[in-house]
Amino acid sequence: MPIVSGVELRSAAIHMLGSILPFPSHFGNLPIKEIIPRKKELDNTTNGDITFADLQIRVLDLLFNAIRVESESKNVQHLLAGLMFLVLDFAKREENNDMSGQNTAENRDVQGPGKDSARVVFVNATHLVCHRLIASWCTDLNTSLAALELLAGLARTSIPRRGALECKRTVKWLCDFVVQQCNRPPREHSKDLHSSIVAAFFCCRTWILHHPYLLQDKECIGTVMEVIELGISGSKSAPKVSSSDSGTFSQSSGGKMKEEKILSPASRRVKDAAESLLITLLEQVDQMPLLRNMGKCQLPNGLHSKST
Repeated sequence: MPIVSGVELRSAAIHMLGSILPFPSHFGNLPIKEIIPRKKELDNTTNGDITFADLQIRVLDLLFNAIRVESESKNVQHLLAGLMFLVLDFAKREENNDMSGQNTAENRDVQGPGKDSARVVFVNATHLVCHRLIASWCTDLNTSLAALELLAGLARTSIPRRGALECKRTVKWLCDFVVQQCNRPPREHSKDLHSSIVAAFFCCRTWILHHPYLLQDKECIGTVMEVIELGISGSKSAPKVSSSDSGTFSQSSGGKMKEEKILSPASRRVKDAAESLLITLLEQVDQMPLLRNMGKCQLPNGLHSKST
């Protein structure tokens, strides 16, 4: 009798889950004939019939729960592909509803309260993927690359009422991932590790290119500039802290000033990726009317500081 491992069994189940992801949006309110009758009190519908649209939230919850607990790299990659499909599906349907003037309340009645919008799916997806990327997937190159590719795809996707705060949080998490990877012990540095850092830099670049309003947030641009400095020089500089009312500055403990640092990036590829992101920032600043009209001393943190 053949023995099937748990990984292979989950892989087969994930493939089956992926095959039914389009069903709720494609078949809509078509009823599903039940092989085993369900109890009436478990039905949310008035007539007791289950439609394909009723499966939308159940499939979505199943996919999110699978991503939370799955540890096999290939299985996670298949789940992330399914998650990207669902985000695009929700966004496209909401866009079509807005263009046709349909009332979204009808969809809310079918899909359930609080989970029927593309924005909710987008927020849950970014939070889950970023958390797993930093906490669990950082040591697996293929999984981390798949997660970063998903985040880049989310940046390119048009999500109604996405919210600038969620985009800012995503960029912050990407910067945290870069810092975490760069600060790993020297013995753990490898080509795979540097490849994940390079991918994170380009993912951050994608978010800024598709959401240039992030450049008007001083906290966001300061965080990005610190990570760029880390990628180019291999360490962060200590901020200059005023020591008295006379305007003199002193160096805080734990770092060096930019002019005192010796460049020691994690690798040449990491340095090039950080410089590419820096060039993108400088190019985008010239496109922003608010920043272009501001004085040099009023630019967001780091944009007028000395080169690293």
